[in-house]
Amino acid sequence: MLRPMAVYERLAQQTASGGWWIGLRRPLFVALLLGGCLSLIVSGRLTARVIAGGAVAWSFIPLFELVSFAVVGRRANTNVPFSRDVDLFFAGHGPWSVSLIAVAAVASFIPIQAATWTVSTPGLITLTAMAATIAIWSGYIDFCFYRAVLGKTETRAVRALLLQRAMAWTLAVVYFLGSAGWPLVADRLGL
Repeated sequence: MLRPMAVYERLAQQTASGGWWIGLRRPLFVALLLGGCLSLIVSGRLTARVIAGGAVAWSFIPLFELVSFAVVGRRANTNVPFSRDVDLFFAGHGPWSVSLIAVAAVASFIPIQAATWTVSTPGLITLTAMAATIAIWSGYIDFCFYRAVLGKTETRAVRALLLQRAMAWTLAVVYFLGSAGWPLVADRLGL
């Protein structure tokens, strides 16, 4: 997370191996991490039932990241398995993972009533600043991935980064608002 270009340059030199499983392990880890953090936030502890349910319910996030990466993450060298590229791409998930764990840890110790600070102006400013910082840090890591692992020029790396983020985040927002937002719309319409 702190020296992504050097790490990705070293990893790009290593021999690719592992088959299809290598491409699934980190996206599955992200889904389980989401489930674990959800369990901490809603119950204050880790329970297998909530972790599994949360991982399944929020699996659309790594799925949309994977789909969007598949569109922009093509490489000229087809000797390297796509599963290895997926594994290395998801290795850059560190900033989001650390911040999610931190939020879940704090939320697990705060009663729901005390968490209303997030709706206040200082809370929203803090969360927005935190999310922006993490998005920029994570974007830099992905930029390093596109440069060092996929061998893209600076311009093409920026283009791939922005396109992948735009696709993944748009799909996630539309999916989330479509599934979570519909009950609110139906309630407002009296349906």
